Amino acid sequence: FNCLHSFIYLSSYCKIKMVAFNLFVVVSVGLAACGFAEPLAMKPLGVYCGGFGESANGPGSACSETTPVLWPPGSGQLVMVEHHSNFRVRRQRFEGVGNNSLIIDSVPGSENFAFVSALVVNNNTLWLFGTNDAPTQNGSKSRTVVQTFWSNDPALSPSSWKTTQILQLPQDGPPPKPPTPPYIVPWWTGFNTSPTKGMINGTEAYVLAIELGSPSSLIGQRFTSVFAVCTGNCASTGDLSKGWTILDPTQGYIYVKSRYSACPTLRYFNGYFYLITLFENVPNPRGPNCGSNSTIWSGCLAEHIVRSKDLKTWEESPYNGGLIMGLPDGNDLNGPDHQIIPGSWLDEEGSEKDKEFAKSETDDVNRSDMDMVTLPDGRTYVVWGTGNQGAGTPPNPPGGFSGAGIVDGTEQQWVESFFN
Repeated sequence: FNCLHSFIYLSSYCKIKMVAFNLFVVVSVGLAACGFAEPLAMKPLGVYCGGFGESANGPGSACSETTPVLWPPGSGQLVMVEHHSNFRVRRQRFEGVGNNSLIIDSVPGSENFAFVSALVVNNNTLWLFGTNDAPTQNGSKSRTVVQTFWSNDPALSPSSWKTTQILQLPQDGPPPKPPTPPYIVPWWTGFNTSPTKGMINGTEAYVLAIELGSPSSLIGQRFTSVFAVCTGNCASTGDLSKGWTILDPTQGYIYVKSRYSACPTLRYFNGYFYLITLFENVPNPRGPNCGSNSTIWSGCLAEHIVRSKDLKTWEESPYNGGLIMGLPDGNDLNGPDHQIIPGSWLDEEGSEKDKEFAKSETDDVNRSDMDMVTLPDGRTYVVWGTGNQGAGTPPNPPGGFSGAGIVDGTEQQWVESFFN
């Protein structure tokens, strides 16, 4: 009691006297002093592939928007579902095991869809989700359709894939007129998604987090996450091709309206949904501009974790300000985000231009678009995007790379450790 009483007093004082980042440090130190276990740490391993912009010139590039899964079922083989558009699936060498070969270079029908996410269901079917990059033939506006693609063929042969639209987002309202930016629209615009299975309001359901970029009247500050659910036959059979409905964000099913919160990753364990999103303008103790040479970004882009039992009331982590993956390297060229993983696709197939950019980028402000999978040995393999979010400060071109890291624990152990 004395330790907790002193800690609460110290925390209250710090809320008045200290900036947010220092408060996070004090809170973490206070919890540790009171005997609370520190959360599990993610160890960055380096970069394995290129991303957007200039770095997308080599064959070892363009692995952005990635979800790692284990496929085929029962094999324990690490596989990457990736691409901003025109989705593909390929193997990923890890610790010298396996190779980086393609399984399928282009999932049929995914040419005009983007921001792929993935989930293995019933240990026999790979389901992919994406949002439309362009208007559809049936009149849907760009970024207003959520589409799914699925195959139960262990080889994921082109003929085995099926696809269908599962959600039409509201798209009413006129387009903006100059000088209003073209992305400030009165209809919903969807970007990244993330699926999981859990319990919502006492009912078993598959749940899909959907990143929204508009309308501002609904989401507040761009971006935020809303949620769709698939119950009944969908939940009992694992057929995710129909039965989806959106939980009404005006009734509180939303995270979060007060700040930039993008690129959701959703999981469910022991009665809680764990949501990891990208925060903007996160301070870095190494210095301004995320400790980098960027003249565009004032702070870091870093991943933040919260949890909820009902997707309405959200609990913040008391550790590290909820920053689950640490901060980018900035201009520290000795940092892990600047190291090429031996045996990776970038190492074996990347162009010399790709490799030089990876080693020399001094405006690395970004750890975004994370996802993860628990490996057969109980560790968690984590992926994310590095770089400058397509806004480079010369001589850095716009772009970045795909990074990977490892956690000594399962996904469940990792996310729960931030709330012990």
